Amino acid sequence: MKPEIPEVEEEGEGIGASRPHRNPQFSNYDNVQVEIPENKKAQRYPISLTALEILKSYSSLTKPLCNSTEIKEVTKLKNPTLRGRRLSTQEVIRIAGEQYLYSGKNLSLQFNPHLSNINNEDINNIELIHLLLSSAEKIEHKQFDRAKSLLMVCDFESSPVGNPVQRLVLYFTDALWEILERETGVKSQNPTITQENEDEESISIGFHPAAMVFFQVVPFVKVLQFTAIQAMLDAMASSTRIHLIDLKVRTGMHWTVLMQSLAARLDHPVELLKITMVGNSRTRMEEAGNRLLGFAQTLKLPFVFNLVVVSDMGKEIREKLPMEDGEWVAVYAPIVLSSMLVKPHYLENLVKVISSLRPDIMVITEVEGKHNSPSFVKRFTEVLFYNGAYCDSLDAFFDSDDVNRLVIERVCMGTGIRSMVGREGGERKIRHVGVDVWKLFLKRLGFEEVELSQDALYQASLIVKNHRHADSCTLEMNGKALTVGWKGTPLHSVSAWRCL
Repeated sequence: MKPEIPEVEEEGEGIGASRPHRNPQFSNYDNVQVEIPENKKAQRYPISLTALEILKSYSSLTKPLCNSTEIKEVTKLKNPTLRGRRLSTQEVIRIAGEQYLYSGKNLSLQFNPHLSNINNEDINNIELIHLLLSSAEKIEHKQFDRAKSLLMVCDFESSPVGNPVQRLVLYFTDALWEILERETGVKSQNPTITQENEDEESISIGFHPAAMVFFQVVPFVKVLQFTAIQAMLDAMASSTRIHLIDLKVRTGMHWTVLMQSLAARLDHPVELLKITMVGNSRTRMEEAGNRLLGFAQTLKLPFVFNLVVVSDMGKEIREKLPMEDGEWVAVYAPIVLSSMLVKPHYLENLVKVISSLRPDIMVITEVEGKHNSPSFVKRFTEVLFYNGAYCDSLDAFFDSDDVNRLVIERVCMGTGIRSMVGREGGERKIRHVGVDVWKLFLKRLGFEEVELSQDALYQASLIVKNHRHADSCTLEMNGKALTVGWKGTPLHSVSAWRCL
């Protein structure tokens, strides 16, 4: 049976509109209303697919809110636990979805009696998400003039330095504007795109100052890296000739922890450690190699660094890999496989190349999201909830005016949302699928999942405990894989594999 890889859809039809300049300061409206002429009201869609999808998605994160096969009366929001605390962004989205679905799409929520236990800031946030949902639905139904009017309000209400909801809406508004601009034929002149692409590459590699601060302050990436390294150390316990194949170009500093462990190993001393980095940036890889060579010398660790330059990771790389008999081989693929979902045949080819190497272990880390649906509504909803949780986590770890948070959200979150929501077909380069999909895919290509050791899981829990808000950063097992999340919402996964 052919491995199931989410297919690449045909490019969507083109959309557009001249857009206003966003006011950089958030202006708080007490009451947001969008007037619809009387003769247009009959054209309203009686059921919002976006709102229904929100309720279905949220029910997978918490308890079911309604029967998805029929519309029921909205859950009354008289929960006393809401009083006196700010709602999470996901709660705001869920309530906005309920209100949008059951209130006849009236955008005035300030005086809804069912919101009596919720503070004014949260009511304003609900209104803002309400506007965003309405904008998305108008775009889905190609009502572009009405979508433009709503997005202009979202633009004015959102802010890069506001609360998590305001920041989330800012980036989703950008993505929806991109659809409008494409569909109506008006191209937006955005001078920051080139700089953002450069920043995105620098952050991805780990050289950007904001990426370094993020690594120190937020535990997610650190948990993934240390768990992956521990899984490899567990598997190579008695090996003396070790070959690590790294499929992502970065600073290389993540390998220093493993190198220290190997240098301190008394039993089975290392005869040779070889690291091969695969990527398209010779300069960056040479910098990483020189850094690791210097570190290995201080440890007196026998070390060789190789680099393999490929223009595209999915092309044939087997003959370029310097393999030798008698090596213990590990493959590390951090957020690599999902980057190739836009080219499924390249993805399949890469995994087959890895399989042909017969690695003793392959460790992959991925974004734990369902962001590859061909349905715009489903994709919009999943990306909204996912990034809502991420916005909340960054709000907890960074001060509101921290420039590093601004850079991470603008470059990483903003770029991701524009790609996943604002684009279709081959232009939608950023895609993610959950660990369950990866399990099916890898098993059909001859891989078997390996259970993470108790040492690896302990390492992960220790990292979380050493950070602020440890009680909100959640570690859960999905079978043999570990998921890392925020308040129960999975954000990343790490899993280990070997060839059958």
